[in-house]
Amino acid sequence: MAAAYPLPEKIMTEQKENANQPSAWPRTMAKASWVAFVVVLGSVMFPGSAQMTKVIIEIAAVIFASAGICMGIASLFGIAKYGIKKILAPALVGIITNSLFMCIFVTNVLRAYNAAK
Repeated sequence: MAAAYPLPEKIMTEQKENANQPSAWPRTMAKASWVAFVVVLGSVMFPGSAQMTKVIIEIAAVIFASAGICMGIASLFGIAKYGIKKILAPALVGIITNSLFMCIFVTNVLRAYNAAK
């Protein structure tokens, strides 16, 4: 009769193999950085029809862009330990694109504020 559960030796060897692999948190953060910009771009391109909906979408976009910048910068700290591969390029793309969005957003807010004065 075959065992329905894996043997303890097999589980222990799988855990040892996984322990030797480096953690992927910098890669995940770098990828999340540019994915945050994709979410921002998608939400800003298709705003709702009501004025309050537009305001909520813009606030959410600013939060996602800020988080994208922070995640990109945080992932750069992992380069020393985990190497440049699959960290540097996505992190820089996320930082640059989210920063450009924030610059455009701040410029538009200041222009609207001055026009309302």
